[in-house]
Amino acid sequence: ATDDQYGAWAYCTSECPGVDGSDDTNNDGTYTDFFYGPIGQANILPHFEDNTDATSGSYFLNMLDSSATTSTEIRATVTGGNCGGTVVISFYCNSATLAFFQHGQLQSGSWEDFDTATLVSGTLNMDLPVKIWLGGGGIIISDSLTSLGGVPFASTFTSSSSYDYCNGYPLGGSAAEMLTLSYKGSDDTNN
Repeated sequence: ATDDQYGAWAYCTSECPGVDGSDDTNNDGTYTDFFYGPIGQANILPHFEDNTDATSGSYFLNMLDSSATTSTEIRATVTGGNCGGTVVISFYCNSATLAFFQHGQLQSGSWEDFDTATLVSGTLNMDLPVKIWLGGGGIIISDSLTSLGGVPFASTFTSSSSYDYCNGYPLGGSAAEMLTLSYKGSDDTNN
């Protein structure tokens, strides 16, 4: 089914066609992607708070697998356009962030902290991202609370273009900047 609010995005009642859980844009063979799409307010994307899987061409949003826990490593990868190269950070979710990614549970007006954020690869053009916006309208990954007191690493926030950054750089306007969210599954812990 197609929802006019999101244009050509198709909502799936089970795992989206073409997304078999083996997607690995980090190309390291150990992480499963659960979100891949363009960064920026102008890009019309479904949100985790919609609590359903969706796909459009090569872009997809799958709710985080129920096997994930607060001990599951999550990676955020930005690449393309004005991102300054590919940059990968990893973090662990607190219980509020986990509930958001798994069930779309909004955290009203809430910035949540990452647990144990680290730079995996690439060069940051900002401080290490340690916060995520879970208050609705998309996500914002940032180095601190922002309005704009911090610098966004990546954003799918649809209510304002003020957060249109990739790795601290303003977006280039080409919709070439991409965000991938992935997790290390329980069968991948020894990889």
